[in-house]
Amino acid sequence: MLIYIGKGCTSSKISKTNENINKKNVELVHSIDSLTKNTFSKKELKDEMEKIMWKFLELEELSDKNNIPINELKYKDMK
Repeated sequence: MLIYIGKGCTSSKISKTNENINKKNVELVHSIDSLTKNTFSKKELKDEMEKIMWKFLELEELSDKNNIPINELKYKDMK
């Protein structure tokens, strides 16, 4: 009788584990799907990087000119 009860507990643990794995797989598939929808072309990525770099150069120029730390200027720019 004890052997039968032990096997029942093990099989229920295995089925719960399999359910958890299946749920996590579904979550991963949804995450991957959402990531693939947010893709950029090389040109879009290059343009965005150029905008960011120009903004950084502008902050650096202001920082040098006014002797203000770049982080302080970034913080003001974010507001």
